Amino acid sequence: MRIPQIQISQGYAKIDLRIQKPKVEIEQKRADVSITQKPAQLKVERINGSIDVDTTEARANMDLKSVKRRIEEFADLARQDLLEGISSRGADGDRMASIQNKADSIGSMAMDKMLETSETYAPPYNPNYMTINIAPDKLNIDWTINKPEITISPNKPTINHIWGNVETYVKQKNWLKIDVPSIELHL
Repeated sequence: MRIPQIQISQGYAKIDLRIQKPKVEIEQKRADVSITQKPAQLKVERINGSIDVDTTEARANMDLKSVKRRIEEFADLARQDLLEGISSRGADGDRMASIQNKADSIGSMAMDKMLETSETYAPPYNPNYMTINIAPDKLNIDWTINKPEITISPNKPTINHIWGNVETYVKQKNWLKIDVPSIELHL
């Protein structure tokens, strides 16, 4: 004998989601920048050089002397000649007085006068007598640098936002199927 059966099958409900992702678009223009700067200023100052040549001694060496200097030199020379003359005459007098001691003073005096030499020769011009002072040119350079002026204007960003979406739907409905197979009875 067969036992009667009931066949039950079922399907569960299926729920699904449709998702649309959100999008964000951000766009920002570059900032506006302006830079201005005044030109630098240059100041150049030139100080002229100089040459100072003192030729007083060189001219005096060539016998081109001022009247005052010539008078002073003659006075000094006369004073010196006077003193040398006094000492020379005194020495000659002492030598002459030694004749009484039977000395050969007159002969030696004559010999000394013969051997006297004149003054040494000096060239008329010597460049070392000149005094030369040189001051070279000078340059004073002065810069004035101006600071730059910077102006910045930032631009605001443009933001475009697309909202996302989530949609729920039933992908499969639930179901229940009951099946009773036919039973044959044999009596």
